Amino acid sequence: MNGVLAEGQPPWAGIITCADSRVPPSWIFDVNPGQLFVVCSAGNMAFDDGVVSMEYAVANLGVPLIMVLGHSGCGAVSAALGDQPLTPLLEQSVQPIRAAIPSGLNELEQGVEHNTRSAAAALTVKSSGVGQRGGGWHIKNLRRGV
Repeated sequence: MNGVLAEGQPPWAGIITCADSRVPPSWIFDVNPGQLFVVCSAGNMAFDDGVVSMEYAVANLGVPLIMVLGHSGCGAVSAALGDQPLTPLLEQSVQPIRAAIPSGLNELEQGVEHNTRSAAAALTVKSSGVGQRGGGWHIKNLRRGV
């Protein structure tokens, strides 16, 4: 492991993904340590610290691609759709997910899709370094000296 740490990290992608331990991006993409720059949060939300982490990855590590990954059976989206009482912090955390899901929608998988698209769109609002172009995403120039 020390050898991997000494080599630095040349990630080819930055990923905002759910904290669910069943869906690790390194397993999904079959990559070695250092190849992905990953930020995890319940419900793959584009929270401020996660967005600034992606800005760091672009500006300092040369990451050319950012993805937001949602997954089936997401517990955070399920909590947002549900009517069970939540802890105050969890209640606060699911508010962006609830805002992303159209009123009246109760289907979990559709909720996951709406939430994931909303998190990706939030990157363009919160960051000056990420934007949408056409049907896809591009990274604006954040690299030093370029």
